[in-house]
Amino acid sequence: MPLNSDNIFIETQKYDDPRLKYFAIALTALAIITFLYFITAPLHTVSNVIGFEAFFGLCVMLIVDMYVFFKSLFIKIDEHGISLKEKPSKTEILCHWENIDQIIFRYYKYGIWGVKSSRKQGMAYNLKGKVGIQIIFKNGQKLQLGIQNMEEAKLTIEHYFKPENSYS
Repeated sequence: MPLNSDNIFIETQKYDDPRLKYFAIALTALAIITFLYFITAPLHTVSNVIGFEAFFGLCVMLIVDMYVFFKSLFIKIDEHGISLKEKPSKTEILCHWENIDQIIFRYYKYGIWGVKSSRKQGMAYNLKGKVGIQIIFKNGQKLQLGIQNMEEAKLTIEHYFKPENSYS
């Protein structure tokens, strides 16, 4: 697949698995029903503590729903480097080409959906799929990004990234 005329790779990832969305809706409905039950039950049958717990559970479910329905990753590869924007948390990462030591194209044995951190693999950002890139920086830190269109990303990276130890 040829690069576009600007030699830029742009990809947007969102949670679009309907099973995940239905699960989030079901849990929220359960939290709402539980909350309504506790606020409408006679005072002598329900303690205020349980009502607060139901309200707290509803708030947690709404936060989870916002994460599932509005979470998105924007990945851009261009002449400046590889950038990531994560919403709704507003995380922004720019990996300049001169700070990158190595880029490895990976096929994961498991889905690493979400944001994860480990000592061995570094930070990982992926909302769907089992393919991605691992960026190893010159300072030893690592970053993994899930990519849906591996071929186009690879062409763009090869266009801009020239490792210092390569002889091409």
